[in-house]
Amino acid sequence: MKEGGANLQKNIETVGGELHLTNQRLIFKSHKINIQTGITEIQLSDIKSVKKC
Repeated sequence: MKEGGANLQKNIETVGGELHLTNQRLIFKSHKINIQTGITEIQLSDIKSVKKC
């Protein structure tokens, strides 16, 4: 598993947290200080493309 700090854009808020990459999915866990908190999971098989931004 790989992990590191990351941001997730949710509507107008940029949510800070940690991104975890497993062999099956990406898991984003937000910091508790954000307005929008929680966990977002994306299956790798659901990812159609990626781009650097």
